[in-house]
Amino acid sequence: MVRSPYYRSLSSLTPRRFGEMKSHSHVQHALDRRAPTIQKLVKSYNGLCSTMRGLVKAKKAPAGAICPQPIPDGGLWKLDIDDDIWQDIGLEDAAATHTPAPWLKDEETRKGIRHMLDLDRVVEEEKRILRERVALQQFAREEWFVIQHAKESTDSVDLIYQLEHRGRELCRLCFMWHDCTKDIPAGDDQWGSPKALVDHADEYDHTGHIVAQPSETSHNLSDDMSDAGSVLTDGDLVEQVEAVALHDEYLDMEPVYNAHYVTTVEHIGIPIKHRQIDQ
Repeated sequence: MVRSPYYRSLSSLTPRRFGEMKSHSHVQHALDRRAPTIQKLVKSYNGLCSTMRGLVKAKKAPAGAICPQPIPDGGLWKLDIDDDIWQDIGLEDAAATHTPAPWLKDEETRKGIRHMLDLDRVVEEEKRILRERVALQQFAREEWFVIQHAKESTDSVDLIYQLEHRGRELCRLCFMWHDCTKDIPAGDDQWGSPKALVDHADEYDHTGHIVAQPSETSHNLSDDMSDAGSVLTDGDLVEQVEAVALHDEYLDMEPVYNAHYVTTVEHIGIPIKHRQIDQ
């Protein structure tokens, strides 16, 4: 009996996944059913906010009163963690008799808090990037050790050739990774493969793009190409040039790491980790 794709897709659902889909559908249906009532409440809330702003401007409100932020049209269904609706500005009775806190009344203080939170996220991202760089070095060291051990453990010429080719590819990767991560302080610049081989892989990578001059036959064939093909080639060339320019511009930027942060991450070392090799 041939099963239809729809039947197979349903049979692949686990009970837990099916329950989650059913619960989500139930919540969505309940939300759609109550949407008119919620929108009416939002409209009433925004009207009260407008009335309070008028009282504050007319100086008929208590001293130090702060108006709550209105909910923008359609914003109730697109709430984010930083939206003003989560702030209790002007919603507490104590604000009418006590001086509001700086984070509540001063917009510059509120901006400073957001900037401090952004700084915390940047520091977390720096640490994550540093650990990724360390992981790259660990991988390169381990791969180089395995390749050398395998070459010493075999007498097969074909296998040795493949291992040497793998080693050259690894040296090329090490050069690319080192060039892209040179501005990330890690305290250890060893990538497993010797520096001379890495530099040689760089030279091979650059000289490998040099091709011979086209012959007269190939020149005649290129003249017969359509204009559409030429346009496509030019577009690819422009895209490559823009990508190189963007990469160079990024490398010329000042590093975001400061001296204090570098001293706090120097303790992160690269442990010696060798892959288990079957004898």
